[in-house]
Amino acid sequence: MEPRGLYDVVLAFAYGEGRKMNDRLAGICIEASKGIPIVTQRDLAGPISEFSDKGRGMISFSKEDGERIEDFFKKNPEGTFHIKPAELIIISQEKYISSLDIIKRFLKIARAAGWKRVLIVAAPQHLARCVKDFCKESKGYDIEDIIPYEHEASDKEAWYDKQDPQMWVRNPLIWQIRDTILSLLPWWLYKKIALQEEK
Repeated sequence: MEPRGLYDVVLAFAYGEGRKMNDRLAGICIEASKGIPIVTQRDLAGPISEFSDKGRGMISFSKEDGERIEDFFKKNPEGTFHIKPAELIIISQEKYISSLDIIKRFLKIARAAGWKRVLIVAAPQHLARCVKDFCKESKGYDIEDIIPYEHEASDKEAWYDKQDPQMWVRNPLIWQIRDTILSLLPWWLYKKIALQEEK
């Protein structure tokens, strides 16, 4: 794949289900993407599409689409991928999907598409965990570089919404308690909880 600057793809994580924080994240994604694909989840895909000047083409994968990912990204005879540079790829249509599940699904797509340099976009308080999870989960994949998109959280209250359906994004204290508990769990247990795996 021809390099398009410092990274090949933006992997963006929604924060909550509402529009308040995800509208802010959508603006960051558009600014950061510079015409390269953005892979994200349902809650962030709507605002990104809405705020993109010319709109973006959309490709949507469901959890059951693993089999067709490889076919979708097969090279044609000219060596190009069946994906437009500014495509928006929706990794999940589910109401809730954990950050770790997003990473697992993204890595399948990245391998098929040949993406090696990943820019990660997330809310400031969520970014460190997203990067940590990505580093752990991407072992064994051909990822060369993981770049966190650093942005200022000047107005910290703006990154929380008291009305959001997800309780843990309603205020900083709830978020901090939950995030601290998750960070203290052994990786195997964290992974089991995040992926809701059965024994």
